[in-house]
Amino acid sequence: MTQFLQLASDGFALGCVYALVALGFAVVYRASQVINFAQGAMLLVGAYLVSLFAAYAGLPFWFAVSSLSRFSPPVACCSRCSCCAAPSGSRCSRS
Repeated sequence: MTQFLQLASDGFALGCVYALVALGFAVVYRASQVINFAQGAMLLVGAYLVSLFAAYAGLPFWFAVSSLSRFSPPVACCSRCSCCAAPSGSRCSRS
């Protein structure tokens, strides 16, 4: 019975992740009328970095997730356009 409850909770958690990814696809498609499959690649990069921090660096899982959530927005901004390479005071041409 314990194993059933564990598997049921794991399945529910995985279903929630799938629902969030599908919701992200739906929101992006609704806004731009283009299916953007790069969103799945960003999810993969985030999962890989959390596992890298937690398994290989020996950090606690909660710390790996929180550090990734702190450092992901600047990385996403820099990968979106070349704002980091622009001289200070200039604006991004894509925003």
